[in-house]
Order: sequence, then structure tokens, then C-alpha cells
Amino acid sequence: MSSLYTLYLIHKDQDCKVQQLRLALAREMRLLKLKPQLVEVKAGASAKPSAEEVAACLFLGSAAGKADKNCVQSAHLAVEAGLPTFPVIEEGDSVQQVLPSALHPFNAVIWRQPGAAEDVILHLLRSLGLTEFQRRVFVSYRRSDSLIIADQLWATLSRRGFQVFLDRFSIDPGVKFQEKLFEALDEKSFVLLVESPEVGTSSWVEEEINYARKRNMGLLVLTWPQTVTSGTTLPGIYEKYRVHVPASAITVDSSGQGRFSPRFLARAVTVVEERHAAALLRRRREIMGSVQSELKRVGINYVGVADWSLVAETKASGKTKRDCVISITPRAPDVPDLLMLDGHATRHNQSDGVLIHTLRSVPEERRGLLEWAIGQRRLLLISEDQIVAFVEDLK
Repeated sequence: MSSLYTLYLIHKDQDCKVQQLRLALAREMRLLKLKPQLVEVKAGASAKPSAEEVAACLFLGSAAGKADKNCVQSAHLAVEAGLPTFPVIEEGDSVQQVLPSALHPFNAVIWRQPGAAEDVILHLLRSLGLTEFQRRVFVSYRRSDSLIIADQLWATLSRRGFQVFLDRFSIDPGVKFQEKLFEALDEKSFVLLVESPEVGTSSWVEEEINYARKRNMGLLVLTWPQTVTSGTTLPGIYEKYRVHVPASAITVDSSGQGRFSPRFLARAVTVVEERHAAALLRRRREIMGSVQSELKRVGINYVGVADWSLVAETKASGKTKRDCVISITPRAPDVPDLLMLDGHATRHNQSDGVLIHTLRSVPEERRGLLEWAIGQRRLLLISEDQIVAFVEDLK
């Protein structure tokens, strides 16, 4: 498999740290059940990241790096491309002495031994969406002819480190089926549809796809050749979302159940990884871009920090001025999102924390769990359609 993600390690004379980071990356990839070739590490002074890449950037601060023209240019390019960018400095170093000016506004990661490399790599993997918490897929299919294929996809994606929702494995007996389906869709940011000849006869599939469209989720459609020849492809799905299954890659048994060949199954899962990475990046950038645009519009200053978060200046409360940490999630809010947000708020003394999510309304059961997790912390949940009103209140 070719690399889908890129880690830029910008540095000058920091080879020892680079080696530690490579080893830490390899260890974390094994723990996450991810193939090491999924991530390409580009280390050195020169880097030309683009906004289209699924990438993150690490600048290893040093006096030599700050003085190196290639390092400085690479840092500027990473910031301009909007990549998650992490300055790393030694404990006791001054930001002004070891980082180029483009990185001065960023919250620096302090390199503290032991475990420094592992901490940095975890930040980077979260920013790339490579933790199991973030790699989530909802499989939509018709049981009458795609049950075996759905099982194949569930098993293969699970081995690749994805959380996979498949109704027959993921919904307990006695649970309201429709409510659980929509809740599962909200928890995912990507839908994988098996477009079999009988899929058009399923009202469930139609509801699932319409629901995903309305929420701007990622989508990949695996289209059977028989679906095309019978003229039963689903209306309203752009061709760019489809991968056509070759006739030689699918067999149909006497009961009408299809099965993918091992070769096509591997190819399909690789495409899922590619599209999932791009969709997650696109959705995060849309939400974060909306936040940044509104903050700029009302004249509020902010600085970026790790994990798709930023710190914004808020209005004065009494004689003190509190900062506000804003984090985003491209799906329904969950407890790990709150833990991450609380960590950033704690590091910025007495900061308020706001988590922006994609739900128009949070179901009562989930809200109760999130409120319990928040406890006495100064954390707030808002949906992305409330961004404008929220920013107005910050003025």
C-alpha cells in the first residue's frame, strides 16, 4: 500500500530526536494495528506541503533551525497550507530563540524526557485522524444480497484499525432499530455503501444515505456490475463517489448472495482509507475555517494549538480576561473529545472550553453522559450551526 499520510519533520541537526520519533511512530502504529507504510516521514530542512495533503508538520526547535533559510521557509509553507503544525522546544528554551516567527503564535510542545517522542507522536496521529477513536465507518447494505460482502468489509476494516458499524453486529436485541441507526451515523464521519442490485428496494438504505448527505459526511459507493446492467443504481449519487466492482471480482451464489474476491476486497479497503482520510480532513477544515472566519470578522485574536483546537481571546469578566479554547469534532461529540478539550483548557490556566460538533441536537441519553463527564468543568457544547451566534457573544 502506498502512503496516504505524511509527517513533515522540519529540523536542522536534530537527527537524534528524529530517530526517537521514527521509533515512537512505529510503536504506536503497531499498537493501532496500522501498517507502517501508511505514513511517510519526510525529515529535513526542506518541505513543500500542500493544502490538499493529509499531513501534519513538526518543527524541532533549535538555534540552528531558526537560522536555516530552508527550515524557515518550510515552516511558513506549512502554516500557509493550514496543516496541523507542532513546534517542539526543549524545556527552558525561549520560543523566540529557537523558532521562526511564523511559529511564535503556536502553542509549543515541550520535549521532556522520558516519553517525549511518544507524546509528540500521539498528538500528530490524532491530528491526522489515525487513532481508532477517529477511524470510523458506517457500512450501508442490503441484507438480501450483500450480507456476506458486508461481513467481509467489517472483518477487513476492523483488522485495519477502523471502528466499523454493521447493524447485525452493532445493534443489541431489544434496541429501537431506527434510533440506533441514526445515532451510529452521527458517531461516524464516513459511509460505505454496497450498491447491489436490490439496494434500491431498501427504505433503510435510502434513509441512511439521505441522512449522510444532509450532514456532509464522507461517502464511498461500491457498485456491482449487475446493478449497472439492471439500471438499479441509486439516483443522486455522483459518479466520483463510486468504485465499480469488476465482474471478475464478485461471485454470486445460488441464493443471490455476493462475495468479493480477496484482491478486490483489499483494493476496496485501501480506497476506503484514502477517501476516509480526505473526507475527515475536508470536514475538519470546513468547521475550523468557519470558526476562524467568524473570529476574524469580529476582530478576535486567536492562536492554533494541537488536535484541531485554537485559543481565542474573550471579553473581560470583571477585572480578568479569560481565554477560550475551541475544539472541533467532525461527528457527534463524545467523552474523549471532552477529555482532549479539558486538557487544552487546563494547560491554558483558567480557560473556558468549547467543543463544536456536527449534531443539530444532542440526544438526551448522550447529553446526560456528556454532562456527567463535564461535571464542574467550564466546558460548553455547541453545534456548528451556532458558530456565528457563539462568536458574537465572545466580543
